[in-house]
Amino acid sequence: MRHCRLPSTTISHKSSIPFLKVVLCPALQSVHACRDLKAGEELTINYLGEYFLLRAKRRAELRHNFAFDCACEACSAPHDVVAESDKRREQLAQLQSGIYRHIADSNTAAALAGQSALLLL
Repeated sequence: MRHCRLPSTTISHKSSIPFLKVVLCPALQSVHACRDLKAGEELTINYLGEYFLLRAKRRAELRHNFAFDCACEACSAPHDVVAESDKRREQLAQLQSGIYRHIADSNTAAALAGQSALLLL
């Protein structure tokens, strides 16, 4: 299943590696799966809207804005796994920033090259 109608996204749980993306449009909210879902699988979304935050920043923002300590797979992983994840997130954030700069400069070839690099991470 790739999409469905839900009465509210409040039934979704938070994860720093979500597989649902919430799309907001005037008078409409939809949820799109980033991969195929299994029957009975927990639905997760990103509460922060930014995907490349490092664990310490994610946890601090969630604690401040939503009053809970995140225990998702990415936030509760062992230190070495978190260090590797944070390194990848930093690389992804840099690539995304570069892509936006190239788009603003109308440099389509560089933006596409950045997008290709982003997909490889």
